[in-house]
Amino acid sequence: MNKALINIDYTNDFVASDGSLTVGEPAQKLEKRITEISQEFLD
Repeated sequence: MNKALINIDYTNDFVASDGSLTVGEPAQKLEKRITEISQEFLD
């Protein structure tokens, strides 16, 4: 079975303090885990 992982670039709109849909600090805290999940998927 083929697998797909879709990562959406959330940094400008959702993470940046001046983003149009900013969530700010809570979203910034997710960066490490998103990176880990992405790497696990690639491995």
